[in-house]
Amino acid sequence: MRWLLVILIHFCLTLPALSAEEGFKGYDILVLGGQSNAAGWGIGEQAADSPSLDHKIFQWDWQNSKIADQPAQEPIKSPAQTNPRKIRGFVLPFAKIYSEKALAPGRALLIINGAVGGSNITEWHSEKAYYQQLISAAQKVLQQPGLENKVVGILWHQGEADIKLAATDPQWKARSVLYQSQLQEVVHAFQKDLTNRNAETPVFIAGEMSREWMDHSLIKDHYVNGMHRSLKNLEKTGFVDSAGLAGNPKDKIHFDGPSQALLGLRYFKKFNDLTQIVPSCKNVF
Repeated sequence: MRWLLVILIHFCLTLPALSAEEGFKGYDILVLGGQSNAAGWGIGEQAADSPSLDHKIFQWDWQNSKIADQPAQEPIKSPAQTNPRKIRGFVLPFAKIYSEKALAPGRALLIINGAVGGSNITEWHSEKAYYQQLISAAQKVLQQPGLENKVVGILWHQGEADIKLAATDPQWKARSVLYQSQLQEVVHAFQKDLTNRNAETPVFIAGEMSREWMDHSLIKDHYVNGMHRSLKNLEKTGFVDSAGLAGNPKDKIHFDGPSQALLGLRYFKKFNDLTQIVPSCKNVF
């Protein structure tokens, strides 16, 4: 019996503090995919920055393949993130509103950020490594015994890499049509593989690329409009615009810190439009 006690003590000590509390029911999970704007690459303070951590928000520890022991803070780690700067994304501002307005008693929020900078849509096919490693992490949490863990949302921001490829292709219109169908395949795969135990389909939300970077380019506009069209008729799927958001000072393809915070609010507003998890959003923004 002594060896069993040692194992149980070790297991409890390696869990985040909240999950070891009596009455803890489980995690609401946010799955984050796409490329660098999803991974978080904003420079500068965010309007939604808080001096204190939210002790109900955690992130996935990719290095140790487990839920991190400490509450989440910027930068939210992703598998390929090596830049040591204080870079910021939109998922933590989203998570803070969710924690305040939508998180049920006895539950915590877990962010699994699988976004990979520079990745194109074909690298997110359901049989490819980026998709598989993200699904594997989420499934590991979903299968935790004794907890009611569930994926509540899939947040996606991607497309810049495919636009760059299209810029050198005289058949870019055909490529953009293919992109739309590939994006729909990504949506269906994520929603199928992350459907919760009660058969509830998680929400999938995609964001528009930086308008400063697009700068009225015919190719870029064509891609973005196509993304919007391809998503708006899918079940529990939404599109978030980037009107008025700014890029980093010398890096317009990436939203800056304050704009990432605003983007997070827009993602949450769209999430609530699709789920009605908060009856009224009047006091959210």
